[in-house]
Amino acid sequence: MVVQFRPLLCLSLLVASCDKPAKHPGAPDHPSTPARITKSVRLAPEAPANKQDSLQEHFKTAAATASPERRSQLLAAVVWDALELDPDLAREAFQQLATGTEERNRLIEHFAMRLAEQNPEEALRWASALETEAEQSLAFGRIALVMAENEPERAARLLSDSGVAGREFNVATIQVLQRWTAKSPADAAA
Repeated sequence: MVVQFRPLLCLSLLVASCDKPAKHPGAPDHPSTPARITKSVRLAPEAPANKQDSLQEHFKTAAATASPERRSQLLAAVVWDALELDPDLAREAFQQLATGTEERNRLIEHFAMRLAEQNPEEALRWASALETEAEQSLAFGRIALVMAENEPERAARLLSDSGVAGREFNVATIQVLQRWTAKSPADAAA
């Protein structure tokens, strides 16, 4: 019986010794304090007036840039930064973007989706007023995607009535149809 007790005693001593931290030679007897967590030094946010002044300066710099590619990039950056803070400046910078540029197309898609989430009718009016059929098609495609969540049939009709053939139109059509078939397969098939 003593032989069976020894492994149990050794195991319990081993487990008990794991609960206490080992003392290192030369370590002080008092417990060490935990490491302090320090926050990084951050700059104070700019006041809104300074931010608007900064946006105006960036807009002037962008408008004066000679290189068309660089000008489009700078103007698009101004639009992205000014969307919430200064919508009038964002609209003015957007109007100066060259039609058909990648930056302008991305902004059209983004704004169409945001506007459609808030008010689909207003988004449709805005998209109808865009300069080219290609831009209108981009906007209608994004608006249809948003509408497909609640009104998939209306979104599909919007695409069939207003789409301009192209890759973006085809992608939007497929996405709307996928959402429609997920909600109501029989109606989508009809």
